[in-house]
Amino acid sequence: MVIVDVSVALSFSILILLIRRGDKLRFTVLFNSCDKDTCVQRCLSRGAAGSGRSDDNVESLEKRFVTYQSATMPIIEHYRKQGLVVEVDAGRSPEEVFEEVRKNFEK
Repeated sequence: MVIVDVSVALSFSILILLIRRGDKLRFTVLFNSCDKDTCVQRCLSRGAAGSGRSDDNVESLEKRFVTYQSATMPIIEHYRKQGLVVEVDAGRSPEEVFEEVRKNFEK
């Protein structure tokens, strides 16, 4: 099993190439869900710790959240309807999230 974190655009590009090549695909979409407040606080903490990202500020994060809701969530919902989404509560500690992800992919 290979777990790759890639952008949505790149994910679709890879998917299209595999389909064109005739590969039979079996995949699961790993959706790390987290409430907005937790995500914002984590990004602000990351920025304060010197992440180097100039967009780790409240104004930019609000815009990124709107984009996420309008561009990413419809894709997640599309795959959820097909029964291909494994949702993990990412609002917990990294260790807890990793453990749940591991358990889901051992099935």
